[in-house]
Formats: sequence, C-alpha cells, structure tokens
Amino acid sequence: SWPTMRVVTGSYLGNGNNNRSISGLGFQPDLVMVKGNSNQVAVLRTSTMSGTDSKPVTNAALATNRIKSLDADGFTVGNNSQVNGSGTTYYWTAFKSVDAIMKLGTYNGNGSSQSIGGVGFSPEYAVVIAASAQHPRQRTAGMTRSFRFDADTGITDGITSLDADGFSVGANATVNQSGTAYHYVVWNETAGQVKTASYTGDGTSGRTITGAGFAPYYAIVRANDTATGRPG
Repeated sequence: SWPTMRVVTGSYLGNGNNNRSISGLGFQPDLVMVKGNSNQVAVLRTSTMSGTDSKPVTNAALATNRIKSLDADGFTVGNNSQVNGSGTTYYWTAFKSVDAIMKLGTYNGNGSSQSIGGVGFSPEYAVVIAASAQHPRQRTAGMTRSFRFDADTGITDGITSLDADGFSVGANATVNQSGTAYHYVVWNETAGQVKTASYTGDGTSGRTITGAGFAPYYAIVRANDTATGRPG
C-alpha cells in the first residue's frame, strides 16, 4: 500500500461522447471531482457509490451519465454537459485514500442525531454527500457551522462536530434524513499532505495565503459567514 495519500489533477476538452475514459492517473481513485469551465455545477464520485452514480454538487440526487466509474488508471465519464459537453474544458482532481489521512464511508440517516465513528483519526475536514436530492455539506476544524459548497449561511444541525474518531451529525436532511444513504469523505491534517487553517478577510486583491508547508494540488476556501451567503 502507499504510505501517503495520492492526488493528481488534470483537464480535458469535452467531446460529447458517452463512456469516455480519462486515464493516465497511475492509480484507481477513491474520489474524483470534475468541474467544467462553464455554467455547470461540479460533480463528485466516491468509491462508495455504486453502479454509474455520481453526485452533482447541488440539491440533486445521485445521477447517472456523469462520472460513471472509477477505473484502474482513471475514470470514465458520460456525455452529460456537467462532465463532457462538446467544446467545454473540464478540470478534475482525483484522490487515492490511505489509512490515517483520508477515509471514505457510508451511513444511513436516522432523522435525529448520530455519531459516525471508526474513521481511525480525528478529522480536520469532512464532506457529507446525500444520495437524495440534498446539497452536500462540508465542515473544517474551527468552523462554527457546516456549509454547502454554494452560497449559504450554514446550519447548526448539519455536521455538528469533528470528533476523536469521526464526526457527528444533527437532524438536518442534508446529513441525516431517516432512511437516506449518505456518503462521506474525511481528511486528517498531515504534514506535507493535508493542511487546514483560517484567515480573516481584508478586502485586498492578490493576497497570498501561506503556511501550508507544501504546494497544494487542490485548495478550497469557505467563508465562516453566518450572515451573508457566500459560495465556496
């Protein structure tokens, strides 16, 4: 097994063809994110999703004909415009999980609250993805709420805490509707591989955020703003 999490990024020009293979990653990914350089939402697929399902990053259920499979050396996309519209450039990031750094799993909602354990570490970043028509949720260490990837002001009954061996969720339908299946990905802060931190906005352009300790392949910024809805 690999001693470190593996991450690669790339791009391709959409051609509108179904069952298109994106290869050359050098491993079979556990998480792939695709975002077109167009007015389309991003799409996620994890290794815990079955069939040809993947998740548009909006209030849509798992859907077919997007990221159709995670393969030995890459992934396969359909011809939906979210992942392969002719003439659109698509950017992707692929992750290979490893124990103690990145963990994927599933759970079923119970409609009240529950703790999801057995992760093997205390995560600094968690993403929960409903199989139903609900927005994905994310929370990083230090956040006071969990947030969508698009503009919102967060909720207090979503991902309620990041725990010693996993995370806890409240009753909100985005993370814990009774009878609904949920997929999750959690990351552990690890020197040279994963870093979470915060900064206070100052309104200046071209500001550099340093201190990660490495040159990142993937970065996400989400305002911990409970008054004004700001997208990630």
